[in-house]
Amino acid sequence: MTLSKFDQLSTSYVPKNSRVLDLGSNDGHIGKYLIKNLKCHVVGVEIDKKLASISRKSLNEVIIGDLENKMVQQEIFKKQKFDVIFASAILEHLKQPQIILQQLKKTLKKSSIIIINLPNIAHWSIRLNLLFGNFNYTKSGILDKTHLKFFTVKTALRFLEKECDLKIKTVDYDLPEVPIFSKLAKLIITKKCQEKIFRSFPNLFAYQVLVVAKIK
Repeated sequence: MTLSKFDQLSTSYVPKNSRVLDLGSNDGHIGKYLIKNLKCHVVGVEIDKKLASISRKSLNEVIIGDLENKMVQQEIFKKQKFDVIFASAILEHLKQPQIILQQLKKTLKKSSIIIINLPNIAHWSIRLNLLFGNFNYTKSGILDKTHLKFFTVKTALRFLEKECDLKIKTVDYDLPEVPIFSKLAKLIITKKCQEKIFRSFPNLFAYQVLVVAKIK
């Protein structure tokens, strides 16, 4: 499976030969990429038994269960220290993600990093739908029906710094093109200039925010 452009960006922050804890490892496609291309040792955590079974074929180890279950946390604590916690599209599914991150800090070395991806509820597409009175849940994406938490770019950064007590090192964005705007913009400005505009207003244009953080 080929990684999306944003997943490629996220995994680019993972150092080679790292021990990685992949939260919500899904079918293991990201972990498989890390093992094959970066020679990492990947331990996945996945609540869906079917997906966990698939990921076991690719990952070094897989823990099946709910991250908010203390028994699952104990299983994680039994492992050796990790260099990276990879939390892509998972924190928004948890009841108390700040508690989970606080707990999982125990599994990290002082030099370790936490890579976090969160969807941006303030994206222009959501704002446009709200303008017409629509807030419809979907099978995936920003309004995934299994999401329990919603963040804007601003509140995501504040949440990670203040409630999770993390030190933010890097912030990047998933900036997909705006269909009509992009077609019109190409007639006037370059793609590079267009991206510069998007980056100037991430709360409006970022579909997801990528954060690389360290423990304080």
